[in-house]
Amino acid sequence: MIFYQINQMKNTNNVIYINGEVTDSLVEHFISCYNKADKNEHITIYINSVGGEIAHSALIIDIINKNADNISLVACGEIFSAAFEIFFFSKCNNKQLLEDCIGMAHYSWSTFALDEAGKVSSEYEKFLLQEMKKNKIYTLKKFQEIGLTQKELGVIKRGKDCFFNRERLEELLKYKRNG
Repeated sequence: MIFYQINQMKNTNNVIYINGEVTDSLVEHFISCYNKADKNEHITIYINSVGGEIAHSALIIDIINKNADNISLVACGEIFSAAFEIFFFSKCNNKQLLEDCIGMAHYSWSTFALDEAGKVSSEYEKFLLQEMKKNKIYTLKKFQEIGLTQKELGVIKRGKDCFFNRERLEELLKYKRNG
């Protein structure tokens, strides 16, 4: 019900929705909305996403971090994978979880085109794959910084999805604020 109410809110230039999978088109829409926003006014970003491409989420995080003092993030519904990282790894201090929010974290991966032998085909994609392997260490460090327990980190290290109810998400937010 809460998410339905959010979707019915009047669309203003300083309210941005990240709703759905984090794809090229969502990032283009986000950038378009962000560029229309009045940077002298407060910007509120609502997030409800099952995740998507990690490179896209990194771009959104960079944009948020450039104006972090003037941005609020509101998590509603699902903040999974890339959306979890957008919410927790962004530097803005004004974050809120709505009642119906749940989260999921795991190692971030991306999709790559393979050749006939099952190998990553382009040099650029080979480079990205190497960077993502290095990113596993960085990601675990970031997860530790927001307060994941050893048990939760163990789930992620085993390549599994680690789910969080709203209460646990609130604990992670408090840990990050006090950390």
